[in-house]
Amino acid sequence: MPRQHLAPYRLLLRLLPRSVRRDFEPDMLALFDHHLSAATTPRARTSMWLHGILDILRNAPALYRLAARPSRLVPHGPSLPALTRTQRMSVSHLLETTLRDIRYATRLLRKDPGFTVTIILILGLAIGANTAVFSVVRGVVLSPLSFQDSERVVALWGRTAV
Repeated sequence: MPRQHLAPYRLLLRLLPRSVRRDFEPDMLALFDHHLSAATTPRARTSMWLHGILDILRNAPALYRLAARPSRLVPHGPSLPALTRTQRMSVSHLLETTLRDIRYATRLLRKDPGFTVTIILILGLAIGANTAVFSVVRGVVLSPLSFQDSERVVALWGRTAV
């Protein structure tokens, strides 16, 4: 049921691409309504409205660019039949963000080869140390003793009088 105080926000959502509105408008309205009702003071409500307006104005151009090109990362077909469109888009967003982060990290590592060599050496040492510690713990603590009836082993201590 539409709420009258959300009419300006609903009008603001018209700045977003139709596909985004079709898929996300009910959720966006419900979330905005929830945050707006949680804002108790007039200043908090004004701040909520300003954040909503700025968020839509900031993200609308990028959403139009994304909507204009077909995404190769959105899984389609029988491989993921249980996923909804929203879930497929979140998977797409996750993959896109991860690939962007990897490209950025690669660019940074190419800029400074000394730093890159240091990072690779530290990672190699850390992985080697982790493997060595785990091997010792596994051999000493986790694996059973290598002879029969190992549960019957008893240790005896004593002192001799001198």
